[in-house]
Amino acid sequence: ETKIDHIFIYPRSPKINAYIERFNRTIQEEFLERNDKIYYDENKFNQRLNNWLNWYNFKRPHTSLN
Repeated sequence: ETKIDHIFIYPRSPKINAYIERFNRTIQEEFLERNDKIYYDENKFNQRLNNWLNWYNFKRPHTSLN
């Protein structure tokens, strides 16, 4: 129905899960809570999410990287 593929982490690799969970929390706090009006338009949602991911990966300051 949602066309979302689930990808599972390797067995016995808890550190990987911690990184994914933290990223999911970041998406929740920095993207979803600020864009609650676009949930009903899939195209608009995907476009804004892609823009946000581009900003997050290439423009946003990351404290662990200085």
